[in-house]
Amino acid sequence: MQCLLLLLALSIPLAEAAADPVQNRKSPFIRATVTGTGRPYVGEEQLLTYTLYFIGDAPQVSDESNPSLDGLWHSEIDPGRFVKSRPVTLDNAVYRSAVIRQYKFAPLRAGRFGVGGYRLKCLFTGNAGSSVTRTMLISAPSVVIDAKALPEPIPEGFSGAVGTFSSFEQSADHATRRTGEPVTLALTVRGKGNLQTLRIPEPAVPSAVHKRAPVTVLSLDSSAAFSAGSLTSRVTVYPQQPGKTVIPPLRFVYFDPEKKQYRTLSSRPLAIEAGQGEKSGTMDSLNFPRPDAAGPENAGQAQLKTAGKAVAAVLAAVLIVALVMKRFGKPPERADKKSGAIADESPSRPSPENFKAQMYSLIEEKTGIRKPESLTRAQLATALAAKNIPPTTSRQIERVLETIDRMLYSPAGATENEMILLGSEGKRLLQILRQL
Repeated sequence: MQCLLLLLALSIPLAEAAADPVQNRKSPFIRATVTGTGRPYVGEEQLLTYTLYFIGDAPQVSDESNPSLDGLWHSEIDPGRFVKSRPVTLDNAVYRSAVIRQYKFAPLRAGRFGVGGYRLKCLFTGNAGSSVTRTMLISAPSVVIDAKALPEPIPEGFSGAVGTFSSFEQSADHATRRTGEPVTLALTVRGKGNLQTLRIPEPAVPSAVHKRAPVTVLSLDSSAAFSAGSLTSRVTVYPQQPGKTVIPPLRFVYFDPEKKQYRTLSSRPLAIEAGQGEKSGTMDSLNFPRPDAAGPENAGQAQLKTAGKAVAAVLAAVLIVALVMKRFGKPPERADKKSGAIADESPSRPSPENFKAQMYSLIEEKTGIRKPESLTRAQLATALAAKNIPPTTSRQIERVLETIDRMLYSPAGATENEMILLGSEGKRLLQILRQL
């Protein structure tokens, strides 16, 4: 009979029980609270917290069912491996309280949403003189979220950003480069709001400039309850022609729920000056034989004479190489600055092409991602995250691939330092991939 009465007491909706402060209960119970404005706008972040109250020793807890969060974007906050409890007094009874589950959420549309269905199983062990344990199933109260639509009219350029944002900046890692050398452009928004679902524009690059797919980087303050930090969109571009390339300013429109109005932040324009690359230039700047000023006949003779010297030089070089190979064996080949390929295939000096193939092969073997070489950088990062690959490893893969592409496709070619750096960092990355 006592057990039946206990189950009946726990089955009372806790939302109603909150009106009756604790009702002198000594049994564990859960409270659900929402922190925020109370009636959030669409896209406005709120915090849902489930707190367990108990007396005596802390029970062992496990989830029996998760709350229903349909119609809400949500992300659970990890409370940590060991849940801390603190004392609290309710109606002259001293309880201990512990946060069991916590979610960031934001409404995806206007309307009323009921969040409920969360149940927790508690296992209470006996004291030192008893081995009796008891199990209790506790239901959390339901909460209602009443979301408001964003006010009309919605300004042009608004893409769903809701919060209080402080800055919107455009930057480049280099102001001057040679043609074909990479420049990384970045657009960064900072502040507090729905950063995890925000769509940030990418830098507006002229169509004549070759560019890679944008990469988005999110950096959140782990100590903040609500999402706060920065979101950056990075694009790597390769100027193809000498001269100045102007990156125009952009606007970032967001809704401020505290001021209840739309606001706009603007970035500054950028200018990138591209100089003549090592491999680029006009035909006149290359070392072609020039006609003699005496006339066409002399010009033709000069060209034939120059061609004969060139052929003789080539034959002499071939003969010297053949004699060296016969005496000492095949000499080591040097790096080809155009392709980045080298003959030395030792782990410390891998060729970019072969290293790229090894890396893709290990990714497919160790993670099960099919044909990773056919994916874009963003698609590969998403696939690695889905396979629980650490973010540091994913960023290292992206950085090495970017280095290899620069070595293979930049007209300036690969430098000796780049080959050495690829060898050392590439070796470490291959070891990491083999250990997955």
